[in-house]
Amino acid sequence: MQWIHRFQLFLFDFDGLLVNTEHLHYQAYCNMLSAEGFRLELSFQAYCQAAHASSTALREAIYASCPGLSPDWDRLYREKKRAYLELLGAGKVELMPGVEPLLKALAEANIRRVVVTHSPREQITLIRRQHTIFQTLPYWLTREDYDLPKPHPDGY
Repeated sequence: MQWIHRFQLFLFDFDGLLVNTEHLHYQAYCNMLSAEGFRLELSFQAYCQAAHASSTALREAIYASCPGLSPDWDRLYREKKRAYLELLGAGKVELMPGVEPLLKALAEANIRRVVVTHSPREQITLIRRQHTIFQTLPYWLTREDYDLPKPHPDGY
């Protein structure tokens, strides 16, 4: 990994870059809906497309596939977040391919590195406990550390 020496700083996003959490979000929605007596009828691929299309596309897709679901989305989303935290706490988070050797090489080369994520500190703490390689990252900026979320550059 000689190429890393061409850079003085590495800024990392977290979810989807360092850890694979998308399937856990999907499972959390499945769990939340199951507790409400419904089944998520979206495939994982359809879920990902809706989740990344807009801020409301996933909610609209869920309501379209679950007639009679409670209209209280705020409560449902809180339940989804609770289900997600349970999955994180159960140690279900996988590193993305290549992350561990890259982070080891950066630490050995003493190249500055920072994680900037929109995930809240509570979630990051649960995940960091599962993978000791994250102890090599000295700086973490979470949702609580900046005012304007990505894609605004405030966190960077």
